[in-house]
Amino acid sequence: MATQRSAVSPCTSTTGRDNSAFGSGALGTNWTGSYNSAFGREALGLAMGQYNVALGYQAGFNQTSGNNNIYIDNAGVAAESSTIHIGRVGTHTATYVAGISGTAVDSGTATSVLVDASGKLGTLSSSARFKEGIESMGEESTVLMSLRPVAFYYKHEYDKSHSRQYGLVAEEVAKVAPQLVVYDDDNQPQTVRYHLVNAMLLNEVQKQRATIERQSAEIQALEERLEKLEAARQP
Repeated sequence: MATQRSAVSPCTSTTGRDNSAFGSGALGTNWTGSYNSAFGREALGLAMGQYNVALGYQAGFNQTSGNNNIYIDNAGVAAESSTIHIGRVGTHTATYVAGISGTAVDSGTATSVLVDASGKLGTLSSSARFKEGIESMGEESTVLMSLRPVAFYYKHEYDKSHSRQYGLVAEEVAKVAPQLVVYDDDNQPQTVRYHLVNAMLLNEVQKQRATIERQSAEIQALEERLEKLEAARQP
């Protein structure tokens, strides 16, 4: 039987159990969900699902049937599972988390964390298990020769230290290599996908190394031929 409670009115439930609800309408549409926790007015709008946590006004309001989600001041997405949402895109514009800066991480397990325009965090995998259509890059990396490396300063509101920076301009890159640019919700260039640039640079370095080795072999052959010709001219 349901054990959920609301600060204003009992939450709807039939077979759900071990739920906790605090706030008017919190878990108000739940019928069969269990082990959920909702704190805030109209928090967690699911009808079924379990082990979900919602904190804030209408936190998890869009959720309907997912499991193992955490919502903090975010309405969430219907039927998703195993997802964490913190804050609202367009409302919260900066994030501060203590205990990260200056903390060492095992270099054998560390990976770069990326973020997309919606705020989703994740890492990229290099394993072939997650890839298809693998082939050598070939001449695709020659587009790098059309990019303009620049030195610059971020505006004061983005970097109070006003440190000199080096990189590329997303709008310029988008004109010659749009596949190397991340776009925002308004389809405006936001940033350069530097992790792709690094791989393309490696391809260019390898091509240059092959050219140097070939030219070195040709030069050596010419020097040996010249030595033979000079020796043949000696009286």
